[in-house]
Amino acid sequence: YICYTIYFISINGFTDLNLSDYSSQLTEPSIVFTISLFLLLTSLFIIYKGLKNGIERISKFFVPFFAVVIIYLVIYTTTLDGATEKLFEFLNPQFSQITSETLFAALGQAFFSLGLGGTFLVIYGSYIADDEPLIKSAFLTALGDTGSALLASLFIIPAILLFSLDMSSGPTLIFSTLPKLFATMPYGRILGSFFLIALFMVAYLSNIAALEVIFGGIKDEAKIKLNRKQLIVLIGFLEICLISITSLKPELIGTLDLIFGSGMQVLGSCLAMIAVGWFIGRTAVYKQVFQDIQSNSIRELFFILIKYIIPIILLLVLIVYIYTSITGSNG
Repeated sequence: YICYTIYFISINGFTDLNLSDYSSQLTEPSIVFTISLFLLLTSLFIIYKGLKNGIERISKFFVPFFAVVIIYLVIYTTTLDGATEKLFEFLNPQFSQITSETLFAALGQAFFSLGLGGTFLVIYGSYIADDEPLIKSAFLTALGDTGSALLASLFIIPAILLFSLDMSSGPTLIFSTLPKLFATMPYGRILGSFFLIALFMVAYLSNIAALEVIFGGIKDEAKIKLNRKQLIVLIGFLEICLISITSLKPELIGTLDLIFGSGMQVLGSCLAMIAVGWFIGRTAVYKQVFQDIQSNSIRELFFILIKYIIPIILLLVLIVYIYTSITGSNG
């Protein structure tokens, strides 16, 4: 989606006349499959070459640039007629509208963007030095992630409400919102191109990390030992099968995202905390996780949260969501 949007805005720009063409071509199976295949092959090539430092080097440029453009979009959105009212409407929470599905989806999104659920942080964590203060790093990561998500919502949600778009359209929502926003913006083609390139690079880094988790898991756990090239071919074949299915039925992406992007993230995080709290042992957890906290009482509080409180809450959310999905009730 991002690659096609970059191509479209760079060649044609976004206007009221061509937005319908953009929307119709966005779900064209051949376009979706071709772009997905290209991204898969380039990501696997990077993993095959063992590029580790590239993620950090690219992130140092694109992530700050991405943040600057988002701040500009927030400011610009507030200048549109009626946008300020929509912004206050968004910032006025309607707690009665929160259901088990929205809570479940929000948890999944938070866990995915933070790299939890036993996925991205397995890879990134292996690069961290033994004396790295984990609590501080975790706090800064959560702060940065929440801050960027809040900034993005401050221009995306008011724009959605302003242009009367479908809030429930799922992962492709941003590609319905941004074209309309860039079409109203001075130099929208240039700014939109740069923004989408930055968005592409940020998403591309996540794609590489996700594939490297699969690569590392099979390499370490498979009973049949495969060399690096054989693993790449195996992963590529499996991914191409999945890409083919979602290219023919793009509407499956939203369903799969809810199951695997939300469900498995929540379940994976819960299992990880059970493993830490119940099987690794208190002494090892204190040494490896809380080495930068001197207070035993604070350590004990964190350990109780990991061992009992958080897993119970996550399991309850998961159970309620499954129950309401099966029964059709509004949880």
